[in-house]
Amino acid sequence: MKIISLLLVFLGVVGLGISGMLVQDDPIIAGIGSLAALFSGVGFWLVDHRLNPPHPKEQGPP
Repeated sequence: MKIISLLLVFLGVVGLGISGMLVQDDPIIAGIGSLAALFSGVGFWLVDHRLNPPHPKEQGPP
């Protein structure tokens, strides 16, 4: 799931950058799609983190 989340976040960031270069109504459409990909990527990342928490030995000292 981490690969999917990283790809979606990358796609969202690139899409937001490209939407700034478009003209007329296209930036709005591209921005909405980019934000949807970005939020989906963050959601996948959070779900993966909750389903597979890091091992206690891998965490730093309290």
